[in-house]
Amino acid sequence: MVNVRISVVCIWVQRIWPRIARAGDVRKVGMSGDSGAQTETIRDPHRQGDASAASAVVQAPADALSPHAEQRPPGRVGVVDIGSNTVRLVVYDVPTRLPIPIFNEKAQCGLGLGMGRSGRLNPKGVEEALRSLARFVRLAAAMGVDRLQLVATAAVRDADDGPAFVARAEKVCELPVHVLSGAEEARLAAVGLLNGMHGADGVLGDLGGGSLDLVGLDMGQVGRFATLPLGHLRLAEDAGGNRSKAKDILHQRLATVPWLTETAGRTVWCVGGSWRALARIFIDQTHHPLHVVDNFAIGFFDALKLSELIAQLSPSTLEKLPGLAAARMTTIPYAAAALAALLHAAKPKEVMFSAYGMREGQMLELLPPATRSQDPLISACEMAAERTSRFSISGRELLDWLTPLFALETERERQLRLAICLLSDIGWSQHPDYRALHAYHRVLRLPYPG
Repeated sequence: MVNVRISVVCIWVQRIWPRIARAGDVRKVGMSGDSGAQTETIRDPHRQGDASAASAVVQAPADALSPHAEQRPPGRVGVVDIGSNTVRLVVYDVPTRLPIPIFNEKAQCGLGLGMGRSGRLNPKGVEEALRSLARFVRLAAAMGVDRLQLVATAAVRDADDGPAFVARAEKVCELPVHVLSGAEEARLAAVGLLNGMHGADGVLGDLGGGSLDLVGLDMGQVGRFATLPLGHLRLAEDAGGNRSKAKDILHQRLATVPWLTETAGRTVWCVGGSWRALARIFIDQTHHPLHVVDNFAIGFFDALKLSELIAQLSPSTLEKLPGLAAARMTTIPYAAAALAALLHAAKPKEVMFSAYGMREGQMLELLPPATRSQDPLISACEMAAERTSRFSISGRELLDWLTPLFALETERERQLRLAICLLSDIGWSQHPDYRALHAYHRVLRLPYPG
């Protein structure tokens, strides 16, 4: 694991930092948001054509700011994901580098429940979603979000009354709602994944409540895609609650994507809340030492065996699984069946789970090209260094000082060494006897991409 390698070396660097600092000018570095700026309208340079409705600006007048407002880094962005099962708000702090999430909350609305039979959104889910959207817009304003984007996916896209729901949501929120096409949803999921794993290769599967989006990946390049009506809610309804029938439906619909066979011996990348819940079960069942879903990898045969097992478990057995939310009990067997069917079709070498998907891709679309092109790992480490480091000596200076010892390193190893140097002073505020241990555990669990 990358984090383990960084953690171990950070322990060593923690011990040599005082000697380096004594050789140079030592001063405490201020917070990255010390220089203030008034709030102003930020326009997306990438808005084109019909997609212009996808983004909106939430703006407060400059003279309405509090005396301390200039201390907050400008440019917070938020994404509201209106899905088939949940409505979620994620707010990202955007100073001058790639954003980090500072708020993440979901509401279990079930917009897509019953849609397979009626073709319409769940009436109770509609009212709950509208209440949640109004609340999320108020929360975003309270957090100083400059740009808030509302996007809807498969349930709203496919429902007969989807346009009516969008009209009501836009009236409640006083913001436009962009209904993603299947192609847009798949592409944004790939953008989000590739932000965290530049060289991803194989196939990306993004499982929602209403659809399964598949995207071919060739060493970080986006290839073909397909959107199938195989979301865990829709699959359960189409099968009438019959798991054997669900298995047949999965194999029939996946057979319409012939290029999946090209994934053989490569990697299936899993995105989506239900598959992340499945990953947590895998972590528990395999006694994996690190309980972090992002970049958790499991071999083909183990993933297939566990997926097929979970797809057959009774409700009473599912209740005993640690960490499985009650709201997932009825749908997790179908999510497991979907993964098992995908593995049969693709025959990959391994399965990897990612915390980065459509929402992160949507967030990245709001950023200027110069920010989007930054290395996500280095960007996150530089931000941490700016906020915690005590010395004028930068991580890059430390990197150069150590370079003669690493004459044969690869580009990837150099990237990791730079991350180590940037995080090398991360434990200074702890008791001297525990700094190394603190640095190890903190770096091991940092939610940084790359």
